[in-house]
Amino acid sequence: MAAARLRTGDPPPAVRPLDPPLPDDFGDPIAVIANAHARQRALGGRLKQAAGVGEIGRADADPLIACLGYELPQHHDDLDCDLFPLLRRRILPEDALVPVLARLAEDHRRTERQAQAIVDLLAADPASDPIRLTDPARDLFLAQAALTKRLVSLESGIVLAIARVRLTRADLKALACSFRARRGMEAS
Repeated sequence: MAAARLRTGDPPPAVRPLDPPLPDDFGDPIAVIANAHARQRALGGRLKQAAGVGEIGRADADPLIACLGYELPQHHDDLDCDLFPLLRRRILPEDALVPVLARLAEDHRRTERQAQAIVDLLAADPASDPIRLTDPARDLFLAQAALTKRLVSLESGIVLAIARVRLTRADLKALACSFRARRGMEAS
């Protein structure tokens, strides 16, 4: 049986041992995105490690399920639904960001498909410990780690750098409100 995809409005999973921890305050949306990127780097490292070993223990699999099935879709919604449209209104032609944003949105859909396949694989038998990884599963883990690394590099190195320059205080406040609402948090 495939694992249900967690989306906006679902309660967050209780397991969150990836470092750094999630922020308590979403008041600085650029910092929230940077935090998500740090957690995705950690996730990529764990995926590569599991692929190299050929198995993953349940204690390590559950945080990956939470991150891939819950945090990653929220992060992509933060970017695709809020940050990218706002940036499109603020960027200048010399920023040359429009094709980058389009490519990232496409890659988000691809990485979410891969992430869901990993979630389904890890959640298929909750009693299995450790979970043995087939060669195709190992390839999937490595592909997800590589795509995550590329996305995080582009988003951190280009998109966030331009966002810091182009977005206004009002833009950042609106982003923070959207991020909180997506997570069922009260506005502050």
